[in-house]
Amino acid sequence: MPKTRVWARLLGLRRAVVEEVVIGDEGEVVVAVRPTWRERDRSGECRRGSPGFDQGDGRRRWRALDLGTTQTFLEAEAPRVTCRRHGVVACAVPCFRGSAERRVGSGRGNGGHRVDAGKAGAQVVAAVLRGAPHSH
Repeated sequence: MPKTRVWARLLGLRRAVVEEVVIGDEGEVVVAVRPTWRERDRSGECRRGSPGFDQGDGRRRWRALDLGTTQTFLEAEAPRVTCRRHGVVACAVPCFRGSAERRVGSGRGNGGHRVDAGKAGAQVVAAVLRGAPHSH
């Protein structure tokens, strides 16, 4: 399994591709992501495919579930599209679901993506156990 897929699994990313992972100046982990080709150019409000409007404000960062004591951020382009229902809105960011996606669509910057830490921890443990060698 390529390293980028391991990062995607650790962070619980779906419908997104990890482009690169870097350690920032202050020791934080920054994971650059992009939507899969099927998920590009979708409205952040209703997820319908929509024509592009502009590049928005460029790359943006959102806080992800920390890796132990290390702060973790997801970074992605945030272009805008012209939705038939909602007008000009930010593209859907596929690695976020629910209210966090609506916050991105409403232009509120990096406003508090929430993660169920218990569920995320259980997913990481399950992924590690699936990949661990069996002892008999």
